[in-house]
Amino acid sequence: MINGSCLCGAIEYEVEEIPGKIYNCHCSQCRKSHGAAFATQVFARGATLRFIKGEELLKEYRQVPGHGVIRAFCSKCGSRLMN
Repeated sequence: MINGSCLCGAIEYEVEEIPGKIYNCHCSQCRKSHGAAFATQVFARGATLRFIKGEELLKEYRQVPGHGVIRAFCSKCGSRLMN
């Protein structure tokens, strides 16, 4: 299991990583949302996701309605947590 949190620590979670499923995306939306040349993405088994605290602080932004791209972030510090 991988443990993680947002920058301020208000949201904490654990999830099982899918080995070998790590990549850097350099599409315009990932570059813009990260403020960098690329965004590193790690795939995880969604069924294993468990919030330890702060799930109610998780907010979502849908880039293009109907296209399935949802960016989740902490509503307190703005840390991007899930794609």
